[in-house]
Amino acid sequence: MNPQRPRLSEASGIVSFGAGLVLMFDQTAWAIENPLAPDRALAFGQRSFTEGGLGEISAERPQPWLTAAAFEEHAAPPEGAGGARLAGSSGITAERVEPTGSVAPRVAVRAAAHGEFGRIVFEWPDATDHHVVHQAEQVVVSFDRPGRIDLSDVTDRLGGRVVAAETEDGPSTSRVTLRVVPEAAIRSFSLEGRRIIVVDVLDATSAQALPPPEPVAPQDSIQELRRALERRDAVIEGLLARVEQLERNVALSRGELDRVIAGAAGASAAVESIPGSEPGSRLAIPPAGTATSATLPAPQDPGAASPGEPERQETAQATPPAPGQVEVDEEEVERALDFTLVEQGALLLPTGRAEFTPRFNYTRRTGDFPVFVDAAGTQLLGEREVRRNEFDFFAGLQVGLPFDSQLELSLPYNLVDQSIVDRVGGSEVRERSDTGYGLGDFSVGLAKTVLREERWWPDVILRVNWDTGTGERDNNDVVLDGGFQDIRGSVSLTKRQDPLVFVGGAFYETVFEEDDIDPGDRFGFSIGTFLAASPTTSLSVVLNQSFIDEFEVGGQKIDGSDRVESILSFGAGAILGPNVLLSAAVGVGLTDDSPDYSVSISLPIRFSIPAF
Repeated sequence: MNPQRPRLSEASGIVSFGAGLVLMFDQTAWAIENPLAPDRALAFGQRSFTEGGLGEISAERPQPWLTAAAFEEHAAPPEGAGGARLAGSSGITAERVEPTGSVAPRVAVRAAAHGEFGRIVFEWPDATDHHVVHQAEQVVVSFDRPGRIDLSDVTDRLGGRVVAAETEDGPSTSRVTLRVVPEAAIRSFSLEGRRIIVVDVLDATSAQALPPPEPVAPQDSIQELRRALERRDAVIEGLLARVEQLERNVALSRGELDRVIAGAAGASAAVESIPGSEPGSRLAIPPAGTATSATLPAPQDPGAASPGEPERQETAQATPPAPGQVEVDEEEVERALDFTLVEQGALLLPTGRAEFTPRFNYTRRTGDFPVFVDAAGTQLLGEREVRRNEFDFFAGLQVGLPFDSQLELSLPYNLVDQSIVDRVGGSEVRERSDTGYGLGDFSVGLAKTVLREERWWPDVILRVNWDTGTGERDNNDVVLDGGFQDIRGSVSLTKRQDPLVFVGGAFYETVFEEDDIDPGDRFGFSIGTFLAASPTTSLSVVLNQSFIDEFEVGGQKIDGSDRVESILSFGAGAILGPNVLLSAAVGVGLTDDSPDYSVSISLPIRFSIPAF
């Protein structure tokens, strides 16, 4: 009999030993099939690979008929080196075959901070049981099988809560050890049939505020329990599908994507407690103050329903929301509050998203000052009143860029109706009315988020704008708001405390002299709060205050020309349709130099840019 070297077939679990002897294996065991004795098979225990090829195998149920001689009848020893010998055999060798993949599966690890807790997500390819032991500052997470686990990003993302993260047996391990800050609390749960393992590290104050777990009502039968689990799994799958849809519609940065993916676990856990939740149905959002906090609607996915499920879905969809509840449209991707914050400059667009904003402003200004009036050839001390109705039309474009930045473009058009009335002793002597109009200064700006909200500190956005001075300075003897170059730098702070958002900021603007005229630099601040009255409606109150330096002509300052303007604005925004917001605001002047009042209406329209 010609000696034949055992070969590994294309199916990586079969090795042939020549005359019909076949060795079959999977990840946990070996089995030998002998066609000469088909009723006799031998099972082996755990297999392992060494540098030489196949490693030693210990037989769990040795059979007397399996001897070295029996093996040698069907497989002669190979000539030369390079094979691996089976334990207990005297000549059977296997040609070295490189494994097509690692025995231990790769485990995706994500970590992100979520306000008062940090979250670590272990995503296994298959269902995996886990066990968590928390003693003092050490947390040991054990899995029922080893995996390739990379914890290099955990301390970078959760450095304030997780001091160290390491695996016990190198990259391929079944045990993970975390060293957390003192008095931290740990909670864990699994998703998608135990495929996703979630471990949360909570602050001490957050852990004390956690409500005690509600007692689980006993099920009348095992079938009822199974149906409840199926409904829960369907809701979780719906939420994960919704997250995927959001990822396709909204381009997210890496940090934001981690928050969405890892945060879906917490949302799905909260959905489990919603009474009457059915797979595929829309979720009704309860009023503020209830225990449920899930806000993501489950997508309508008939393909995911099991047989007999469509009738229940139709019933759930046809049922109107209970009194005091708000039904969220599944196509609503952006909240009205986020739209308003972007328009106010307190939030930036994600990469690949753009917003075109047509806006109209009306401002009423009146002012009076003493002046010498020519009455019948006589110069008399009188009073001059200036009345201005300013109509400003803006076209703005904002584009979300990589690295949490945003490009901002703006082009205004100004129209001013002005009346000048001269009085002497309270009697009107002369009145003149004129109208001026023209393009304003084209503006280019760049904004970047330099700090993300975490614990007590807010989001921080830095912004710089350049007015190009391309607009009209005056028309028909009416002064317009243009014709001077200036550079403006500002910082915006945003702190969320749902359903409120607190904003603040400061700016400094320097104006370049033109034709020996310098309108004066200005600086100021703003503070305000925004309320998410509903997912489609927002309300706001903002105070803007500016300090303007004295006017200069030919290098000479005009005494008394410095001003202080303070405006208190009340605004509201409402979603009109997918990616369209209607925003309106009314401002009231609080100082003598401020406008009497102003009205602003804008219509931001958001869309995606295919190039990004």
